Amino acid sequence: MANRKAVVTLAIGDHFQEMASLTHPLISQYAKKCGADFLVFDTAKLKDRLGLVTYEKFQVFNILDGTYDQILFVDTDIVITPNAPSIFDICPPDHFGASNEVGYSMSSVHKDITQSQLGKLNWSNPYFNSGVMIFGPEHKNLFDIDSDILNKWTSNSHNSDHVMSDQPILNYLVNWYQFKFLDLGKHFNRTRVQTDTHNRFQSFFIHYAGPSGHRYGDRLKQIKLDSEVVSSPVNFWLSRCFPTYRKIADRLNIDFCKYLYKKYFIGT
Repeated sequence: MANRKAVVTLAIGDHFQEMASLTHPLISQYAKKCGADFLVFDTAKLKDRLGLVTYEKFQVFNILDGTYDQILFVDTDIVITPNAPSIFDICPPDHFGASNEVGYSMSSVHKDITQSQLGKLNWSNPYFNSGVMIFGPEHKNLFDIDSDILNKWTSNSHNSDHVMSDQPILNYLVNWYQFKFLDLGKHFNRTRVQTDTHNRFQSFFIHYAGPSGHRYGDRLKQIKLDSEVVSSPVNFWLSRCFPTYRKIADRLNIDFCKYLYKKYFIGT
C-alpha cells in the first residue's frame, strides 16, 4: 500500500493569512511534489484549553487516526525552495523527524525550565525546532490535549511567555515517550538564528521565526522578497550557487538601506 501523506500548516488571523498568501503556494507545490495532501488549520479551536495560538498545531491529533501514514507539519512563515527533496523519502514512518537546533538557540534554558516544571527525565534526543516536524499515528500521544503533562505545562502562570510555548513541551514529550528521532538538519529548517544569511538559499526550508528573520526590516517583506527569489529560476540559481551575489543583492535592497540610515544617521 502506498504511503498516505499530508503536509499541514497553521494560518490563523489576518497577519498569518497575509503571510500565507506568499508561502502557501510554495508549500502546496511541495506537497504535490511529495504526493501529499495539503491541509491548512485556519480556525482557533484550542485557545480556551491551551492558551497560546502556537498550540493550535495540536489540532493534528484529530488526523492522526490512521488516515495518513505520515504527516509533515510546516510553519506558515517558511519559504520552501523548488529543489527541496521529499522529507517523506528521508524519514522512516516509525521516526519522529525535526531539525536539531542545539548550539543555535536557548535549548539549554528550555530544557532546564521544562524539567524544573515537569520533572527530570532521560533527555537523549537533541533539542529541535518545532516549526518543521514529521510524524505518524504512533506519535499521536504527543499531541493529545488531554495529556496530564501538557495540561500541567499550559496551566503554568508564566504560560504567556514564549519560553512556555509548544516547542519546549513537544521536546519534553518526545523524550518522555522515547520516540525514535531523526535529525533533519538545518537544510530542512534554516531559522533566523543561523546568521550566515547570504547562504540561506542553499537550504530547502527557510524559516523566518523570531523578530529579525533572515535580514533586517519587516519580516513579511523579507518573506515576500525571498518568495519572489525562489519563484524566479535565474534569481534562485544565482542566489543558491553564488552566495556573494545574494549578499550584495540583500544589501542593495531599499529596506536594508533604510535600516542602515535609521541606525547610523538617525540613531533609532
